[in-house]
Amino acid sequence: MKSRFQSLMVACCVTMVGLVICAQAEGPVIDVSVVPALGQSVRMQSVHTAGITAGTGGANVTWNFSSWSDSASVDTTTFIDAATTPYHSLFSNANYSIASGSGSGEYSYFLVNSAGWETFGSASPSDSIIMTNSQRMAAFPMTYQSTLVDDFAGYMTQQGGATFSGMDTVMCDGYGTLNLPHGISYTDVLRVVSKQYYHMTNSTDTLDFLQVAYNFYSPSFTYGSLCAITQFVVPGFGSFTSGASYSAGLAAGIDDPAFNTSGVMLQPQPANDAVTIVSPSTTAISSIQHFDVMGRLVKDCNNMSGSTVVVSTQDIPNGPVSLLIHFGNTTVKKTLMIMH
Repeated sequence: MKSRFQSLMVACCVTMVGLVICAQAEGPVIDVSVVPALGQSVRMQSVHTAGITAGTGGANVTWNFSSWSDSASVDTTTFIDAATTPYHSLFSNANYSIASGSGSGEYSYFLVNSAGWETFGSASPSDSIIMTNSQRMAAFPMTYQSTLVDDFAGYMTQQGGATFSGMDTVMCDGYGTLNLPHGISYTDVLRVVSKQYYHMTNSTDTLDFLQVAYNFYSPSFTYGSLCAITQFVVPGFGSFTSGASYSAGLAAGIDDPAFNTSGVMLQPQPANDAVTIVSPSTTAISSIQHFDVMGRLVKDCNNMSGSTVVVSTQDIPNGPVSLLIHFGNTTVKKTLMIMH
């Protein structure tokens, strides 16, 4: 009974978790600019969850997740204009929609603006989730020690017409430095912890469970959560980490003008044996990932230094390659043409 409902909650956790405005502005301040723009597709690299913990909260914390081990799964979330989707009439107040990557034809619906983030439910050809009391996921700006307590309710058309209700308890409980795999590091990170309590019933069954989501955001990264850790607690079954992932940037083949105005230069273009990559300042380039047109990682360069680096392209097949170039607190996407 919980699988369809959990799919909606996971879609929410990939993007935002709820907050209220707090006057205190210690640490980074996060606003609506961290939400991906309509039309963008954001990739999250899943990792093996064994032994993963979310660390502790507090001021000036360092969360070191650099030893996370990549799994074979890379999830892509596409942000769509809700008005162009099949079920917008059920959620007429929504302006954002997320299409399921499973091929089920399911769409989730949200309202996103400068004031915050709110979810209304989801629909597919076979069933729907309708929030009769919508779930407020965020109220911008996000600041250290911001909190939220918000209730929600709704029903599902599957599982014999199950109903659900619940409450969010959310806190921005820490800020500091986040270290991710492949040498990626951000120094202006806010951690947001969302504890979502659910009570679900249908004609024959009752289910209570708690979902805890840890999301990490930076004002210098405008493509959603830098990384996410999700845990479930089910009475009688215990607790477990159901997923952990970190951002792999925009999906390959999708160019974003915000990236391409960064001033990063690739020389020559197209490249044969090697490419020289020059950052727009003296900030050192730390790592570069190369993705083919199918979004597959074809080359991973770590432990780099210097504002100008030379990368061999002899082992990369002909065609366009998307580069994710990491330097300082910035990740830049560039397209390089390989021609041997």
